[in-house]
Formats: sequence, structure tokens, C-alpha cells
Amino acid sequence: MTGAILNFFGVMKDGKYHVHYEICGTFFFISPDTALTANHVIDKDFLNADQNIINKQSFLVGENNFIAEIQKEFLIDHKDVDVSIIKFPKAQSETFFEIAKEEPIINQELYFKGYTSENQPLIETNCDKLKISLEKVDLSPLNLVSQDGFVKKLKSMTVKTADLDMDNVNVIELSCGGFVGMSGAPVIDKVSGKVIGLISFGDTTDSDKKETLFAIDCTELNKIICN
Repeated sequence: MTGAILNFFGVMKDGKYHVHYEICGTFFFISPDTALTANHVIDKDFLNADQNIINKQSFLVGENNFIAEIQKEFLIDHKDVDVSIIKFPKAQSETFFEIAKEEPIINQELYFKGYTSENQPLIETNCDKLKISLEKVDLSPLNLVSQDGFVKKLKSMTVKTADLDMDNVNVIELSCGGFVGMSGAPVIDKVSGKVIGLISFGDTTDSDKKETLFAIDCTELNKIICN
């Protein structure tokens, strides 16, 4: 299963509680109880409230009203490779992807899909003592973008930005670009159906559209999952 990550922000303004929500990335399951996404999409620090935002919550949402709240203790951060593991205490999905054991190769045909962040889903919620309970989610207003391409280059990169801090990480340069909101999406080999990468970053940090897109190589994914 793949879907979107929906974040909620609760603030007090003029003596009233206001809630804002937005799509921030994409996720995919690799076993019935374990999902992956990009670390810059969701990490343990995000779920810490501060003086301006008194409540933060994050949910995995998918088709057929799939809803799973992410608790802080479910998250395993791997900031050095921009990957977050979300380990639930019980099974959440009957369908999941297998991560390829073999290193990707140049010109390998692939595809990926993810939700862009330009639109927001329709939701129904309840609120109890500032905590949001997400009851229903309709993803139909969102744009689910699917891209076909191939492995353009394989390289080791060091990336230092406001969101990323990676040293010599194996990445795939894809032949096609993408959009904000697709971070965390699986890159899938067209022949085997296995995951060969995880969408991480693009060439232009200040643009919603990324002409060049990079994914964390499956060799890096296998390292952190096996540890």
C-alpha cells in the first residue's frame, strides 16, 4: 500500500483553538506493520509541540478511508539517509512492497507515484481536549501523479540543506522530475515490481516542481532495515 501523510497543527488564536492540516509527503508499506517515508517529511522532532503550535499530529491516509495515526514511539529516524521507518505495534496493511536486494543499474526502467501537496483531502474529525480524531478522509481532491522513467545515474552525494543532512549517500538520479508532496514515494522497477529507491529531493528547493529528482538507493534502504 502507498498513500499520503497528513499533518495537523493546532494553535490558539484570539482565545479560540484553530486547526490547520496539510499533505506533506507520501509513504509506502514494506511489511504489514512497517512503512517508510522520507525523514524530512516526518520525524520524532516534528511531533514535539512548541510555544506557537500547541498540538501536532500526523496520520497515514490512503484509499478506502485508510487512517493510521503516527505516534512518536512508532518512528525510527535515519536523518543521515533521509529515511523514516514507521513501525506500528500491529498489522495495518495486507499489501506491501518488497525492497530489491540488487543494486540498481543504469537505464533500468522504473515508475513512481505520489500525491502532490497543492490540494488537500476532504476530512471529518472530532476534537477532544485539543487532540484530533480523524474519522474520515477522502483523497479524491488530491493529485496522484504517476511518472515513468529510468535510472539516469548512480552516484554518492553529500547534501546539506535546511531539511537534509546527508554525507556520501548512495542515490539514484531519475530521468524524470516530480512535485512537492511526492517525497517518500517508492521508486519501483517495472519488471520485478520491487522497490529500488525512495524519493528524497530535487534540484530546486524553492520550487513546487523538480525538474531533476533523486531517490535514496535501495542499498541504503536495506542497510537501515536490517540493522
